[in-house]
Amino acid sequence: MKATRVQKNPSRTIAGLLLGVLTAASLGACSAISQASDTTCPSTGIRFGADPSGSTAELEAAYTTLGQALAEELGCSVQVRLVDGYAAQADAMAEGELEIAQFSALGYAVASERMAVTPVATFGMPNGNLSGYTAGIWVAADSDITTPAQLRGRTLALGAKGTTSGDVLPRRALADANLTRDDVRISYTGGHAAALDALRDGAVDAAEVDSRALSAAVAEGRFDQDGYRQIWESGVIPNDPIVLAPGVDEDLAEAIGDALLNVPPEAVEQVAADVGVDAGGRLVGVDENTYAEVVALVDALAIGEEDL
Repeated sequence: MKATRVQKNPSRTIAGLLLGVLTAASLGACSAISQASDTTCPSTGIRFGADPSGSTAELEAAYTTLGQALAEELGCSVQVRLVDGYAAQADAMAEGELEIAQFSALGYAVASERMAVTPVATFGMPNGNLSGYTAGIWVAADSDITTPAQLRGRTLALGAKGTTSGDVLPRRALADANLTRDDVRISYTGGHAAALDALRDGAVDAAEVDSRALSAAVAEGRFDQDGYRQIWESGVIPNDPIVLAPGVDEDLAEAIGDALLNVPPEAVEQVAADVGVDAGGRLVGVDENTYAEVVALVDALAIGEEDL
C-alpha cells in the first residue's frame, strides 16, 4: 500500500478532496479476516485519513507503514489518504469518505462540534503513559519582556494559523493578558521551526515555541536555550487523536480500536516521531474526556473550521 496525497480544494467538495488511493494486494481482501469478522470489514476497506505536518516522502512512507500494520492487525484492507488540512479531513469524514482519521487535538475539537466523532487512540510514551506537549512563548534572555502582558506593541512570531500550540493557545495567553490582536504585531511564519528561527535571528521580540519543536531544535543544535527565556507555558496538550467517524458501526468500531492498540511500536515509530514522541511507544486508548479542555477552549474562543 502506498499512501496517496490529496490536495485541499478551496470549494471543499469531496469529489475534489479525495482524488485516489493505492492499496497493495498484500494487505489482504476484506475476506482475509484475523480479528474482524466477515461482516465487520466494509466493502470499501478501512479508509484512514491523515494530515501530516509536512509533505516529505518520509512522512508518506511512515503513514504507509502504519496503515499496513493496522491492516494486518484488523484483517481488513486499509487505504491511507493524506488530506491537506483538518477542515478538508472533517469534510471527508462527514461525507462518509473516511472511517478513521488522525486529527490534531484542535482539529478533533472543532470536528466534534459538527459531528459525533469518537477519539479512540493516540501516541503513547515508551512507558505506556499518554504523550502530550506544551505551547510556549519565548524571548531573548536579555529581553525586558517577562510576561505576555508586556508584548503590547511588540512583535510576536506564531506558527501556522489555526494550529493548537502554534496559534490558538498563544493567542489565548494574549487574551488572558487583556491584549487584542491589534495590541501585538503578530506574524504567522507557517510552522514552529520558522517561528523559532525568527526569534533566533532577531527578527521578532518573541515567538511561540512548543515543547516538541524546542526538543527537536536543541537536539539538532539549532537553538541554545541559555540564550532565551520562556515567559509563558500552557498546560499539557494531549497528542493527536485517531478518531472514528460517526457512521462506523459498533462492531467495526470495537475491532478498529482493539487493532490500533495492538499495532507494534516499530510501525508507529515514524509517525510518532512527527508528533514529538520518543521511539518505543505504542498507541494508547483515549476518549472524549482526554480532550475535554481543548473542546472547552474551542467553545470559549468560538473557533470554527474556517480557523483551521
